[in-house]
Amino acid sequence: MNNKMRLAIIFTLPTLVVLTLGGCHSRSRRPGPGPAPQLPDTCRLALVPHEGNEPIDIEIRRLQDQARKPGGPAQAIEKLGWKFVQKARVSSDPGYYKLAESCALCMESQTPNSPDALLLHGHVLDSLHQFKQAEELARQLITARGIAVDYELLGDAVMEQGRLSEAVDAYQRMMDLKPSPEAYERAAYLRWLKGDLPGAIEMMSMAAQAASPVDPEGAAWAYSRLALYELQAGSVQQAEREAESALSFQNEYPLALLVKSRVLLAEGRAGEAVEPLRRAARLNPLPEYLWVFADALRATGQAQ
Repeated sequence: MNNKMRLAIIFTLPTLVVLTLGGCHSRSRRPGPGPAPQLPDTCRLALVPHEGNEPIDIEIRRLQDQARKPGGPAQAIEKLGWKFVQKARVSSDPGYYKLAESCALCMESQTPNSPDALLLHGHVLDSLHQFKQAEELARQLITARGIAVDYELLGDAVMEQGRLSEAVDAYQRMMDLKPSPEAYERAAYLRWLKGDLPGAIEMMSMAAQAASPVDPEGAAWAYSRLALYELQAGSVQQAEREAESALSFQNEYPLALLVKSRVLLAEGRAGEAVEPLRRAARLNPLPEYLWVFADALRATGQAQ
């Protein structure tokens, strides 16, 4: 065994599987002097002026300004794409995924088969539930380079298609190449899917503790999932603490508001749960949010 740290984290059927820790088409240019060539349509879509006053909105505008400059940093459009992905998650607005996709297509129009463009495009497709197309890009990336984030994309795509054994293999490879909060989160989710709740709590705790304030949305997600697992395990007070930790990273994070409200309902404090559930359902009006909101309203005599 080499000097890399190794740790089993994911389980197979019927017991734990071992995961180890190791250490657009552009327009042609005119010859000679003349007007500067126009950007491809996909690039122009990504650079439509953005509004908003949150820090992420300010960063999006900064990156757009960089990308608009002649000879601006080539990385600006890529970073912009990932910021749109983050904005989509924070706002629960899938329209931002389409803007992120336009960034990927813009990159591809300028550098065909760019791995960075393929990775961004693959994550967008996976987020839009186009899992088969995301899998195709992931396999193309693995053939070309095969780094941890490529296996992460493959694992996400095949897991959503119900092929869990393939997902375990992909996440195992991801973990071997680069242990990270993202790898711990996926290990936790697979353990939870297989019924290993203590193991899921263990791995999600590692993910939450490794989360960074630089990525407050990611940290809020990890603590929210951990709170859900703790609540399922019957550790209501611990679940409430984890939910509060999530809200300390993002004070209007829908999933954190949801799990905090579920804790309040479990403690018989339905009256206190109504308002955070109202905000959560407004921010993310998915059935799971509306069901719990309806439960809280009924519990407080607001059946109508």
